[in-house]
Amino acid sequence: APPLEPGWVGKLWALTSGQRWILSRRAAPDYWWLTDADIGHAPDTLRRLVAKAEGERLSQVSLMVKLWCASGWERLLIPAFVFFFQKLYPFPRVNRTRDPMAAAAGGCVLLRADTLAAAGGLEKMRDAIIDDCT
Repeated sequence: APPLEPGWVGKLWALTSGQRWILSRRAAPDYWWLTDADIGHAPDTLRRLVAKAEGERLSQVSLMVKLWCASGWERLLIPAFVFFFQKLYPFPRVNRTRDPMAAAAGGCVLLRADTLAAAGGLEKMRDAIIDDCT
C-alpha cells in the first residue's frame, strides 16, 4: 500500500488502497472480499463465500476463522478472548440476519460492492481502530 495518509488506520488504508488500485484497472466487481493479512484461507474459501451470498441472496457473508494458538501466551489468552467476545456478541444472535445484533467476523468478510458503497464505503470508518466493531 502507499504510505499511510493522515486520518487513516493501517488495515482500512491498505484495503482502500487495494480497492483504488483495482478500480483504476477495471470496472467495479460485484463483491469485495475483506480479509486480514495474517489469515490463511483454503483454496475454495472465496468460491464458498460467493456461493453462499448468491444462493441465499445475502449482501454480506463472513467466516469466523480459527485463531492460531501456538505459544503459551496464545493458548492462554485467545480462548479467553473468544469466550468473552461470545458473551458480548452471542454467536446465535449475530448469525441472524434480522437481529439488531447481526454482525460479521471482521477477519473474513465478503460484501456486495453496492452495499459497501451505500454504507459510505471504507472511507466512512477510516479512523476506526477496531474496524471489526464499527
